[in-house]
Amino acid sequence: MTQTKGTIYFRNNIQKALFECELKGQISDGNWENSRPMNHWEGPCRAAIEVDPTNPRVDGVYLRRLYDFANKELLDIVGQRMVNICNLTEAGYDSEIVDAFNEFDGYKHCENEKNEYWTEKFKLFYQTFGSWENYHNILSTGKWNMKNMKKELQDMKKTMRNQQ
Repeated sequence: MTQTKGTIYFRNNIQKALFECELKGQISDGNWENSRPMNHWEGPCRAAIEVDPTNPRVDGVYLRRLYDFANKELLDIVGQRMVNICNLTEAGYDSEIVDAFNEFDGYKHCENEKNEYWTEKFKLFYQTFGSWENYHNILSTGKWNMKNMKKELQDMKKTMRNQQ
């Protein structure tokens, strides 16, 4: 287990979930994987992530680069998944469930796979959501869409510049 160093405080739980369930991975292994300096990912990916609505900031984390979380190329690829993260978080699901099921519809074809991983994954899915209809209802009727999610991502970008 990697020890955390410093803390990033985002404005709300939606921003925290976006960072923990998507952006952290994009920084370390995705969109910014081969960015320079090569160790740029260490600060944000090893930081504890908390919420402080009155003072979002980066505290005790040395950031070696700035990240444009709302860039078009990123949103073209993972934007809908991030909207799902927002809607699942808004519905009250914890980060473990949000991370496990933010793009689960694409794996529906695996429901009849005869291995332990998929058996357990679908068991948890039905325990959590009850049905595919309930799951889709949460994703499609939530208040989050690409437009208002982009505003959160822009605010997160500003937070990352507020180093204490």
